[in-house]
Amino acid sequence: MMASLQESVITYVTNVLPGQLEICGGSVPEIERIIIANYNVNVIVKLEGQKFVFRLNVEQQSGIPDQIEYEYEALQFLEKHNISPRVHLIDNSKTILPYGFLIEEFIEGPHLDYDEADGIIEAARLLSLLHRIPLPNKNFFVVWQNPLKQSLKDVEDLIESYSARRSKNDILLDLSKHIVSKLETITDRHSKDFTGSSIIHTDVCNDNFIRSPRGLKLIDWEKPRIDDPSYDLCCFLGAPSELWSSPRTMKKEEVDLFLCEYCRNGGLALDHVKLKTMIRQPFVSLHWVLWAAIRLADLMDGTISKDLMQFHVKSVDRYKKVAAVEHLEMILSDIE
Repeated sequence: MMASLQESVITYVTNVLPGQLEICGGSVPEIERIIIANYNVNVIVKLEGQKFVFRLNVEQQSGIPDQIEYEYEALQFLEKHNISPRVHLIDNSKTILPYGFLIEEFIEGPHLDYDEADGIIEAARLLSLLHRIPLPNKNFFVVWQNPLKQSLKDVEDLIESYSARRSKNDILLDLSKHIVSKLETITDRHSKDFTGSSIIHTDVCNDNFIRSPRGLKLIDWEKPRIDDPSYDLCCFLGAPSELWSSPRTMKKEEVDLFLCEYCRNGGLALDHVKLKTMIRQPFVSLHWVLWAAIRLADLMDGTISKDLMQFHVKSVDRYKKVAAVEHLEMILSDIE
């Protein structure tokens, strides 16, 4: 598949892309590398000194039939806020390449590192900016109007999905069900405190932050939605999601630094934000554990797309680290 993909991309870059982007043609395009990810294949192409990302959507995780079109529209909306890649065009016809794709700028730079305090501060400022962006007049984003109730439904749906896997871990499944029974009480008590008021990214692990020469940027806008900002904060600060892309979790002083900067930039009360984060954290952490457990089971059951198999085989240890039963035991300890 990769040889065919490279040939198709080269043909498109040579014959179509220059005219689409109004840049000079004539030079030979170069495929710098191919990055196979969880649900997408990203082909980094260099042409006339510029780098582009061909982002092919192989599988979808958002529940949206036309996920690549959703991502394209989100990137278009966010462009003026300078926190995401600039998007150039979309082709969902599947005539040139086997999957729908968009083309966006390639953002050069290292991923966010928790060891750099200024990076943590930049992340807090970026998320504060994102969460304060006015909602579009004609909304196209998925909306969670009752975020805590919909977080509960989200993990219930994941449990149902995981139950159907042949390679499920029964201990992990039973613990997850036990946690959900506790989360039902929390939802009844606190759902009124959470509102769908902000655009959120939903996947703010540190390898989706790029420290570019033009400032910190967020990539991978597959599934943004309108929700309570607490979801992104819990994702950024939760152990399961942190360990997906980092060898360690954040220290208490790093968490405090992040939350203080986030609240200072948004003019928010720190104690209130900490309380909401504490209430929602079990929902978000359980989501990550179940997500990783499902992907691991899919790999073991042989149901993952062959075009993404290389990524998943390399990521087995990461899945196991995120889907560890110890995370569920910690969640239970925190809510009991």
